[in-house]
Amino acid sequence: MLKMGFLVIFLLLSLTSPGWCVDPRIYIVATYPYTERLYNTNAMVVNKDGDAFLSCAVDNRPVGMPLQWIWMWKEYTRSISTDTEATDPYKYQIDKPADNNWRLKIQNIQPSDEGLYICRVQLGDQQYANDSRTLFIVESPQIIDIYTSSDTTVKEGDPVELRCNASGRPSPIITWTRLGDGILPNGGREQRGYYLRITAAQAEHRGHYKCIAKNSAGQDVRVIRLDVKFHPRVTVVENRVYQATGYLKELVCQVRGNPVPTENQIMWSKDDSTLQGNSFLVFENTFGSNTVMMKLTIPRVQDQDFGRYTCLAENSEGADTTYIDLMRSDTPTSDRKGVIRSGAVILTFSITTLLMMLSVLLLHLC
Repeated sequence: MLKMGFLVIFLLLSLTSPGWCVDPRIYIVATYPYTERLYNTNAMVVNKDGDAFLSCAVDNRPVGMPLQWIWMWKEYTRSISTDTEATDPYKYQIDKPADNNWRLKIQNIQPSDEGLYICRVQLGDQQYANDSRTLFIVESPQIIDIYTSSDTTVKEGDPVELRCNASGRPSPIITWTRLGDGILPNGGREQRGYYLRITAAQAEHRGHYKCIAKNSAGQDVRVIRLDVKFHPRVTVVENRVYQATGYLKELVCQVRGNPVPTENQIMWSKDDSTLQGNSFLVFENTFGSNTVMMKLTIPRVQDQDFGRYTCLAENSEGADTTYIDLMRSDTPTSDRKGVIRSGAVILTFSITTLLMMLSVLLLHLC
């Protein structure tokens, strides 16, 4: 009996000693997306609508104590699974790649799934061994049409407010730029904020503005066209030009306006009388992007052609005029290409030509 008592005591001591009773060890061995250190916690960053995987291993699991997955967020707690039985099979799946490994799959992740995911095993009354990961949900920005401006047309001088808003997690940063790396109306090449405001729209503010909504998950872009209507501006290179009688002269006015003046909205006049095209006057209009080049050609200048010429342009926003005074010259003048033209002959003089002529003349004199 004495020997039997010693044997029982020995067995009890052996079973309760560290060599025979080892505390369970629980650890998350793998995750997808991979675990990273974020906000001082072991975290996973997952795109909205994606899936996530967490594998939890347990060594020396107490007999009869199943592994549990739970979700926590602030004061809320939700049971996910016990062993391989999920509380919501449509949301969660549990499988066992190994005898000591429980893998959790979270499907079709939404912002409401963000929180702390804990795998745990109960050790005793209200005592658990556990490991965890914090799930952060991100969503690529998407510009919201109802809160974002479409192509906009205003009149010169009107205030303008272009809007851009987007959804996304984390909240996207909104940046405005101008296509072609242009300068924004308020200065600079970049501006942050939901609104791009222009106090008074000017002709040079016309163009395409780009709204960029960006966060850590990606970006979305919207291009908004701003059109500014303005009355014509009529300009000339020189208000006073010269020509000798008998020679051709071109008078040119440049017109900018939006909308572009039509053929019926531009005209030439001389001394307050409207001019009409004929063999003595030739009109030519070249239309471009918001511009018109008005050219009046006098093939052979006569005495009665000298005077003040007015070019006029109008559109729905207003009108503008400027003038060119054609003055008499004792010698013929050339155009910007260095060409002197009479009514019948075109003479082109350049420095090279003049030097050659002078050389020939000197040779003959010698």
